[in-house]
Amino acid sequence: MSLTNFSILFKDFDSNNSTNKKVNILNNYFLSNSSLNNSWTVYLLVGKSNKRFISGRLLRNYFSEIYNMPLWLIEKCYGKVGDSAEVISLLLNNKIKFKENKSQDISLEELLKVRLPKLSGLDDQEKKIYIKKSWEELNKDNLLIFNKILTGTFRLGVSKGLVTKSISVISGIEESIISHRLMGKYNPTAKNFEFLIKKSIDQKELNYKPFPFQLACQFEDKIKKSPVDEYNFEWKWDGIRSQIIKRDGNISIWTRGEELVNNSFPDLLSIISEIKDDFVMDGEILIWDEFNNCPKDFSYLQKRLGRKSPSLKIQKELPITLIIFDLLEMNGLDIRNKELQNRRIILEKCFNSWNKKNKKKFTNKIKITKLHNLNNWEEVEKLKRFSRNINTEGLVIKNKSSKYLPGRKKGNWWKYKVDPMQLDAVLIYAKSGSGKRADLYTDLSFALWKNSKLVKFASAYSGLNNKEIKELDLWIRRNTIEKFGPVRSVKPELVFEIAFENIQKSNRHKSGIAVRFPRISKWRKDKQIKEADSLENAYKLMVIK
Repeated sequence: MSLTNFSILFKDFDSNNSTNKKVNILNNYFLSNSSLNNSWTVYLLVGKSNKRFISGRLLRNYFSEIYNMPLWLIEKCYGKVGDSAEVISLLLNNKIKFKENKSQDISLEELLKVRLPKLSGLDDQEKKIYIKKSWEELNKDNLLIFNKILTGTFRLGVSKGLVTKSISVISGIEESIISHRLMGKYNPTAKNFEFLIKKSIDQKELNYKPFPFQLACQFEDKIKKSPVDEYNFEWKWDGIRSQIIKRDGNISIWTRGEELVNNSFPDLLSIISEIKDDFVMDGEILIWDEFNNCPKDFSYLQKRLGRKSPSLKIQKELPITLIIFDLLEMNGLDIRNKELQNRRIILEKCFNSWNKKNKKKFTNKIKITKLHNLNNWEEVEKLKRFSRNINTEGLVIKNKSSKYLPGRKKGNWWKYKVDPMQLDAVLIYAKSGSGKRADLYTDLSFALWKNSKLVKFASAYSGLNNKEIKELDLWIRRNTIEKFGPVRSVKPELVFEIAFENIQKSNRHKSGIAVRFPRISKWRKDKQIKEADSLENAYKLMVIK
């Protein structure tokens, strides 16, 4: 398959919004290409590990230097288009004299496996020459795809589910089976595509792969019309969602993002190895605070993830705990089709047996999530509000009769999160955004009062609608005090309500605090800056939580 064929696929997808039409386009495409070509297509469409060979900013700089075009003009174009690959492709149309009937074409494999990897061994000047030559040799219609793959921004709007659906249609295999086969790292080889469409395979070929994760939907008030005894109520843990797999003596720990993280958790591997049974468990990995008997903030867990081989000292300072909330497979038997209440019975029986045999090692290392016995929805609300006291995000509500199915399935699981924390803060800095917001000031920094001074405490770039963004951008341009490169300091006159999920002490920030997932929840035009919150109020939130 040539890059040209893939470019045609891109255009066909881009001109269709219908899921069924996209599936048909992909079906025809897969059926008309070899297994190797299809495998590279799956690799790009699923987008698990698409590499960036150079950044979009560097691509714009190279174009400016190669074709002697002012960078400010390119940046202005980029601000309107919002995509480096696309804006350079459009500009190239006016810089390259394309020959008629030009036949230069390459395969995806040659591009991704041979040509682009060569860039890593070149210096800056050699890279410019190499990329210029590539541009001038390619067909005109291939420039956009080439630039997108080059910058790692290839996004076709094709979900993994759509690829799964298409492969299911052409192979006659259930979508759930295809979805399972696609889990984990995907290497683009002919053998791997043939593995996807093979009618029957040896189960051992799936031994290292996790099952597709079941996800929770957003809570809906209509759920409250049903009796509470139809559901299980569990804490929503703020850790790393993981499947722990033990099959034929081999253990693997997979995150929801389909990353294998065995090296980050050797202490967990050691405990799991003591269990004689084989299984697939779904749960959450946390750093546990034994003194308060609750999980620590997510930032502590990030310190473990940042180390591929944590020392014994780190393992002791940051002890992990696995909270199990589901059992998907037991000694080779897939039990995902059993109802949740029955899976829970099996889980409790197995856990009690494991705990009895390995109690010393299991203590505070492996637990099963608690099911809350609630009598009405008023008690549910009360428990949700209490969740911050033990450092959880709220509740997960699960239908007792639900089976374990891939993705978000209506009527099965819901996440019922505690309301976010909020502080009113003053806008003090602004920076232009990226992509289609490159010419608008949307990256904003906010401050709280410390005595009579404003101290930066958070940055946010989401939460305003398009009308508010344009209004604020105009205000920022008219009220700039100083410029520091791309950053502008502005007159401290505007107040915004900032929402966030968590707050903790931090020595890295001047304010002494750090917040998680900050975003703008409201533009407080009704408030003067003297009414904004203080750092003291922020510290009080740490006590409340």
